[in-house]
Amino acid sequence: IRILNGGHVALSYIGALKGYTTYDQAISDKQLQQYFFELERKEIIKESLEKNGIIIAINSLQDSSNIINRLAPEHLHLAYDHNENSEEKNLIAGLILKGMNSANSFSDYVLGPSHILPTSTSSRFSSPLSVEDFLVSYSYVSLDKANNPARYKEYIDHTSIIARAEGLSAHAIAAEKRLKN
Repeated sequence: IRILNGGHVALSYIGALKGYTTYDQAISDKQLQQYFFELERKEIIKESLEKNGIIIAINSLQDSSNIINRLAPEHLHLAYDHNENSEEKNLIAGLILKGMNSANSFSDYVLGPSHILPTSTSSRFSSPLSVEDFLVSYSYVSLDKANNPARYKEYIDHTSIIARAEGLSAHAIAAEKRLKN
């Protein structure tokens, strides 16, 4: 069983995808209770388990990928020893910890990846904080209508249609003037 981040706040999600077939079975497990409920944040952990605990029995990583990607967790611990699994490349999570020795707490405190991770399923559309977030980048565009006059006219026509549909006639006129020049 792997339970992550239940001690942070009561809204934390706790998940286990192995070892138990029902939530009640996991919660009543004496070993689990002894381990978690003796910790200094036991009330927060207990509330997290009761409000947001999830137990899902699976047979393989392939079976779980849809569930994992729907939850898009902040941390995903693939807590089994394995070689590279083709399904892993398609998993969505802020940080994926691979193998039994890759403890979540290591990623919190001593490993290289940023610990500023997307939460609340936002890893579906955002990434962990990185150096790139502090760099400024630019896009450059340069068109020469002489290179492909027909394609250039298509750009003007499409731009004009879209701009007018949006009610931005000045944009349409700016594009159309380039055809006349």
